[in-house]
Amino acid sequence: MGAEPVCDPLLPEILASLKQSKSCSFTLLTNGKKPAPLSIVDQVIFSIKAITPSLHLDYTGYDNKIILRNFIETASCKSVTLHTETVFIPDYVDEDEVLRIAEFIASVDRSIPFRIDAYLPVQGLPWRCPTVEEIQSLRDRVRRILPNTSCLYGDEGKTELAYEIERIF
Repeated sequence: MGAEPVCDPLLPEILASLKQSKSCSFTLLTNGKKPAPLSIVDQVIFSIKAITPSLHLDYTGYDNKIILRNFIETASCKSVTLHTETVFIPDYVDEDEVLRIAEFIASVDRSIPFRIDAYLPVQGLPWRCPTVEEIQSLRDRVRRILPNTSCLYGDEGKTELAYEIERIF
């Protein structure tokens, strides 16, 4: 649970400086709230939280119109490799919502890789981890829309956390 890197005003300067001094490539994981510095990064992993405006607002605290617009802009940049991801949260960002996200991505470009991440329980939040069967079934349904779909699933919340998670916002 990190901060959004694009919100750091020094990010473009830091990346440009590193790119000049080293032979390196940059992958940016972003929520799309602000446009990515596409002239500096090589790959963008765009995390789409929700398509339904009210759900996105409830989940993140802000509207998703600019995010979806930034996704379309990022997809149109041919110098950047684009991947997408979302977190599947049963009974919240549910199967129907993940399918809506997939439909949106496919409306932009059906070849964009999409990863569905299993929600990992966070202390103090009411949601549960999806079962392996649930996430695999969802992945198979999404592949009908976006053929290049994969998933990450955990152990259904059975592993003890090494450290306590503290919410700071």
